[in-house]
Amino acid sequence: RSFALAAHMKVLGLEAGVPDLFLAYPTDPWRGLFIEMKSEKGKCTVSQEKMQDALVKAGYSVRVCRSLEDFIAAVKGYFGEAL
Repeated sequence: RSFALAAHMKVLGLEAGVPDLFLAYPTDPWRGLFIEMKSEKGKCTVSQEKMQDALVKAGYSVRVCRSLEDFIAAVKGYFGEAL
């Protein structure tokens, strides 16, 4: 993100470290699924890791996906579907 976009998003209330995507559909035992999209070599920031830990402690599933295939597997896994 550009500095200007990041500043604008902060004004709108976006908190640092929040994953990119959220599936607001609970499945036992989770309250929802958060997904952080990264490139093959991309790494989560410290704020992202802290947020992911807090989300898991709050009852959410969190996955880091590095490809479309990872994303599909994460969603299928969340719903308990065989891959």
